[in-house]
Amino acid sequence: MPDITDRSEYAERLRALPAAKRDLLDLLMRQRAGAEHPPGQPSGGLAVLRAAGTRSADPTVLVHPVGGGIFCYAELSQLLPGDAPVWAVAADDTLVAGATIEELAVHYLRRVSAAGRAPAILAGWSFGGLIAYEMARELSRTAAPVPPVVLVDSMSWPAGEPAWDLPHTARVFFSDLFRSAGADLDERHLDEVDWTGAPRRVLVEATEVLRKHGLDPLLEPAELHHRFRLYSGAVSAMQRYRPGPHDGSVSLIHARDSVVRPDEWRALLGGQLTVTTVPGDHYALLRPPVVAEVAAAWPRVVPRHDRIHAADRAADGTQP
Repeated sequence: MPDITDRSEYAERLRALPAAKRDLLDLLMRQRAGAEHPPGQPSGGLAVLRAAGTRSADPTVLVHPVGGGIFCYAELSQLLPGDAPVWAVAADDTLVAGATIEELAVHYLRRVSAAGRAPAILAGWSFGGLIAYEMARELSRTAAPVPPVVLVDSMSWPAGEPAWDLPHTARVFFSDLFRSAGADLDERHLDEVDWTGAPRRVLVEATEVLRKHGLDPLLEPAELHHRFRLYSGAVSAMQRYRPGPHDGSVSLIHARDSVVRPDEWRALLGGQLTVTTVPGDHYALLRPPVVAEVAAAWPRVVPRHDRIHAADRAADGTQP
């Protein structure tokens, strides 16, 4: 994270953050600074968003959305039912290097396994839901019990949508950056930017244009460029991905005013899918007041021994 704490606008925005987001920001800054992780706690791109009420409990694992960060989950993580821990997976340079969603799924499962835990629930908002879904499919190929999946307004790349070129990707990146933060962005301001040219120059110009309209990403150029590379890698991975079938439990929490439509998942999963519709648009889901409805629709965490027994019963063809 950039060292911008002496800027008055940063301090004002920090004071305006909900307590959950201030606490998470402090945690992420300490991790970025190289603070050690206590034994038995995740590291290497994993963050504890909520500690366990029961020390041995397996976590709900939230996977980063298209921007690569996990700050968006601060409030949701505190509202999820039960007292199981909540972890989040942030993106790393694997995404920048052009990994597919299938490769990211394997990579992230290794991270969780290295921390000595198995996911009790796999979930993600938007792009993160696709990775969570693929992580569950990967686990289904092994002897491990497969956790439920929660798709928070997730959809695959529309079949008729052409791949984005670099200028369009840069424009949508800026729109997503501000809308994810809850900013009131007038898309007409983005028309003032010349989106053609080298990405570093375009990002600087777009920042200057938006600052004139009172919007500042509060990111140094190098950090902004890194986030754009993560975003571009995610968009590329999404364009190449087509979800396959899955026999496990999947819940879709769908925003009423979103472009996401449940029909894609219904056609793929049939009776395995549970759909809950909540008010608002795609970006309202993780902010109050809608985030409380998202949490209320969350499946309960099943203890590991129960998941193992359920997997054994399924393999034997016996009933609970």
